[in-house]
Amino acid sequence: MRILRYKVKGQNIIRDNTCDFSNIVRGTNNYIKLIFEWDEDWRYKAKVISLRNVEGIETNFAFRENVLLPEVVTEGSMFSFVLYGKDAVEKIQTNREYVEQV
Repeated sequence: MRILRYKVKGQNIIRDNTCDFSNIVRGTNNYIKLIFEWDEDWRYKAKVISLRNVEGIETNFAFRENVLLPEVVTEGSMFSFVLYGKDAVEKIQTNREYVEQV
């Protein structure tokens, strides 16, 4: 399994510098896992990820800890995602993160 780690600080997705983001091979199914480390702004919020493949097709779903990427997302040369968080009072959205694949 290939794991891509990110830190989420407020509205920013930051690649974990201890993680290797090179040579990610396209066309896998449930092999690439995104793992997030959240700051205080995200505590107690319901989380949704919006994944977009190279053709612009979006796949959205709620999650708790980490995300396994389906083939519809990983079939092209790149994919991207945005995170949304919401509680009773506040809604937050991140920047879009792009991941290139070979």
